Amino acid sequence: MSVVNKGFFSFILISWLFCSSAVSADSYQRASVKIQSALFVKVLGFNKALQGELMVYVMGEEEFAGEFRTLVGYQIGDGRLAAVTKGEALPLVKPDIIYIGDGVELGKVLSYAEENRIMTISGNPEFIDKGVSLIIAVQDGKPKLIVDTEGSIREGVEWNQTMIKLSVIY
Repeated sequence: MSVVNKGFFSFILISWLFCSSAVSADSYQRASVKIQSALFVKVLGFNKALQGELMVYVMGEEEFAGEFRTLVGYQIGDGRLAAVTKGEALPLVKPDIIYIGDGVELGKVLSYAEENRIMTISGNPEFIDKGVSLIIAVQDGKPKLIVDTEGSIREGVEWNQTMIKLSVIY
């Protein structure tokens, strides 16, 4: 696929997805792992702080780790997805992004992310008001990007204005 086609596809995909709406965990459902992976790899590039060889550490969601691994080598903004690792404990090597799944001690992960300036992402809508920088969920059959601005600031995320326009802001 040419660069023009990829750009056009990305624009169409993202444009189709998002309309502003109220933020409440009750009004959202989980997006499939395939949808999460496809969207995360597209929208993570809107974080201007992500550059170079990017490592994603996945906690509590083996299926997502497997799906996201298939995207290693993909361009993400000014960076490239270089590795996807998984584990249940906090990472020993500092990643650029932590995906937070189920069964994880959220408070510990968010503290670690804040201390180390690591972006957090998830597909769990129950984390909407908990401080995770970016969540992908579904509302009325459409995927939504949900940005927690306070969590983003604590983690050093620098969102491009396009991302702010496309997202539901919490």
